[in-house]
Amino acid sequence: MAIEISFIDILKAILVTATSFIMAVLVLVFIRRWLKKIAGKARTRLDDYAVMLFRGPVTASILFFAAIFTIRYLDTSFPGLLPEWLSLNLDAVTAAVGILVATSIVGLLFNKFLGSRVKRIIAESPESETIYQLVTRIIIILIYVVGGLFALSAVYPGISGTLTTLLFGAGFLAIVIGLAAQKVIGNIL
Repeated sequence: MAIEISFIDILKAILVTATSFIMAVLVLVFIRRWLKKIAGKARTRLDDYAVMLFRGPVTASILFFAAIFTIRYLDTSFPGLLPEWLSLNLDAVTAAVGILVATSIVGLLFNKFLGSRVKRIIAESPESETIYQLVTRIIIILIYVVGGLFALSAVYPGISGTLTTLLFGAGFLAIVIGLAAQKVIGNIL
């Protein structure tokens, strides 16, 4: 099946692509300036969290959604131009990336929040540093694992049953290992 594309269509596609990325970059520049302005005036740590989130996940998500906008435009303007798997799975990929961005935001916030709490606890009780850092790392890893599993189930909806079985199996295995290593874990605690 041959797709006939005129020069005007190619020019429109290039303009839409360039415009979506230019708009994304302008939004990023505007938000960055606004955050710096507010961060200079604020006395709380909330502005530091906003700047931290803006550097990583928010910037990546804005650029990703600009790319999604371009791909959707190309798919509707030129049917059959994009590979079929991309056209069919674009909503699932968008949902998965949205879930991963939300997971990274929650993970970064928990890491920052728990890190500051653990530092205070360690200052009062330095001998418990290892335990608190271990618990903090386990919580952060669990946040990312759960977010990754949700993103995976958004892309492959039929995999939810398999993931549930694996999670229950991993939980059972953790209980067995925990009971077997009870003395070792007790000595650590």
